[in-house]
Amino acid sequence: MDLKILNSKYACYVAVFGGFLVHISLGGIFTYGSMFPYILQYMNLNQTNVRVVHPTDVGWIIGMATFGRGASMSLGGFIEHRLGASFTIVTGGFIMSFGYILTYFTISLHIIPVAVSYGLIVGIGTGIAYGVAMTIPTQWFPKHPGLLSGIILSGFGIGSVGFDLIHSYFIDDDITNSTLVNPSRVPVSFIAMGCIYFMIQLIAAPLIKRPETVEESVNQNNLNIFGETTKIELKPHQLIFYVNFWIIWITYALNSAFSLLFILLQKMWGKYLEISDLRLLIATCTGGIFSIFGRIIWGYLTDRFGYKIVIWTSTLLFAIMFSTFYICSEVGKLSTPNGNNRFAMYLIWVIIMFFLISGNFSIFPAICAKVFGIQHFTGNFGVLYTGYSFTAVITPIIVLRVFADQDTKTLFLTTFIIGSIISILSLLVSLFYNQSYHKKIFFGKTTKVSQAN
Repeated sequence: MDLKILNSKYACYVAVFGGFLVHISLGGIFTYGSMFPYILQYMNLNQTNVRVVHPTDVGWIIGMATFGRGASMSLGGFIEHRLGASFTIVTGGFIMSFGYILTYFTISLHIIPVAVSYGLIVGIGTGIAYGVAMTIPTQWFPKHPGLLSGIILSGFGIGSVGFDLIHSYFIDDDITNSTLVNPSRVPVSFIAMGCIYFMIQLIAAPLIKRPETVEESVNQNNLNIFGETTKIELKPHQLIFYVNFWIIWITYALNSAFSLLFILLQKMWGKYLEISDLRLLIATCTGGIFSIFGRIIWGYLTDRFGYKIVIWTSTLLFAIMFSTFYICSEVGKLSTPNGNNRFAMYLIWVIIMFFLISGNFSIFPAICAKVFGIQHFTGNFGVLYTGYSFTAVITPIIVLRVFADQDTKTLFLTTFIIGSIISILSLLVSLFYNQSYHKKIFFGKTTKVSQAN
């Protein structure tokens, strides 16, 4: 794309807009909540399916998608350094769209092929483009990695909410009816979404380019954030030797676990409370909107107050909200026969928890840039993201399988308690983070890096 604006003084804003646009398309991967009920109904209605698909099978799709996304994020950084950001984003977008289109065929077979196409392949494509579309625009504004990450990743939230609505209205003839009226629209929707996502990525990819003075930006970033006498630029293979990395990695993994439990169960909990599909869609979309603004707000707060304060605040509040999710919904269920208060209380809790878990999207990229440097940000964040991938793969499989034989009420209560405990563990682990020093694991070497954050 030969546009003068790409090389003008507005190139920094164009790059941010390009990253924002790419993440709108990538956000489609988070439409699991609306698609799973349709996938389950379609596969169980399909005569060629060899077994009944159980709701717990969705854990395989989420696990494969998250594994693919985490495993390929560092690969995206590797490709970008050699072939450029635009090529990397188009490559990731093509793989992602191919996975969606392939699901048109696999959805008539078995849940495992669906997990490979809709999960693994889509996840790999998303991971290749995800980090590059976030980190390259951020390099134009090295003093504010949290705020910029939040702005760009708000596109991810917009995509998940927007395409959630598109899926629901495209597939459902009657959104108020929980029965799938036109099953043939389910596989067709994957082709439509795959094409739409790739078109958006083709438009956005040429807008994203590195600043020509990236080295100067990196040095200035270190001087402003870490102090005037220290320059910290770690490469991905160096991270594992530092204590702070493992503290942040474990915290990220634990945060991902309780966030995923909420995402997996919030809609099923609403169905258990006999809330209509239309109201559940309203709750999910409203929560998604608050999640969009939450990414920006938490990113700004990370830049302003530092990692410890924001991570303590978000994890503690989530523990309180998730542990009372069961109680408040039961109180609402008993309070009115028509269910209005029940839905109101459910909606409030869902909105608050969506807002709280949105911080994970901007807090951890920001602290990764601040602590380990921005020059190798894409690769470094890919390594850190393996913490998310690790728990996202095992959490749905372990929780949903271990407690699958229990009655529904016990399943929810047990999971809410487990999620709250994990949240508290995350807070306790973050207490060991030393924001002023880098300490090596094996040789005990300590490097002073900051006094401010």
